Amino acid sequence: MQVIRKTLKTESGKVWIDVPDTFGEEVEVIILPVKDRDTDFSYQMMRYQEETGFAKKILSNEKEDIWNDI
Repeated sequence: MQVIRKTLKTESGKVWIDVPDTFGEEVEVIILPVKDRDTDFSYQMMRYQEETGFAKKILSNEKEDIWNDI
């Protein structure tokens, strides 16, 4: 997997990104405000994943917790 991480300045609410040809024709873009970046990127991604339906409905479900049977 190829990743580019940059901190860019906005220009009238816009950001311009040059994407290498090797990335293909479709890319995923994640935008985080710098002022809120009090921890590293991996921690922020973990926090966003906590809010997914999978995390809320499956991982927090007592029926799915295998440790309850031990």
